[in-house]
This record gives sequence, C-alpha cells and structure tokens, in this order.
Amino acid sequence: MKNKKKSTEKRVEKYDELLFDFESQLEELQDLRKKLKKIQKQADELTHYMYSEDWMKDFDKYEGKEDFHVLGEDYLYNALIDFENEKVKILKQICKHL
Repeated sequence: MKNKKKSTEKRVEKYDELLFDFESQLEELQDLRKKLKKIQKQADELTHYMYSEDWMKDFDKYEGKEDFHVLGEDYLYNALIDFENEKVKILKQICKHL
C-alpha cells in the first residue's frame, strides 16, 4: 500500500512539473504571437517599399553602394521569402494538431 501511494505521488509530482513548464511555455508562445504581429507589419512595409517607385529611384541613385542592404534586391527578397516560409511551417505545425 505504501509503494502504491509513493508511485501515485510521483505521478502527480511529474504532472505538476509538466503543468508548470507548460504554463511557462504558453507565456512564451503568447509573447511570440505579439512578436509575429510586429514582424508581419515590418514585412508588409518592406514589401510595399520593394514594389514602390521609391525603391526603384533609391536603387538607381545608390546603385553599387554597399551600405544600403535594402537596395540589394536579392537580400530583401530572400528575407521576405524566408519569413513567408517560416509562416507556412508554423501554420503546418498548428494545423497538424488541430
């Protein structure tokens, strides 16, 4: 009887620890959601700039100047594509467990 009580107590302790870790991870997930919202706004602004006349004018004016990474078409495009790919991975992970 004493062993059964010990194993029950260990099981409850295990799930108690799991719950505390889960709650901590949930808080991080909520913070991540806020960060994702901010990152999306930045991506939208960069996308708008990349397809604007301003980007073309800036590109022509500063062509070859390596200080402005945003004018490197591949650099900006690749960063935006990487972001889109990460969003798809996140969505797949979420959908897999719905």
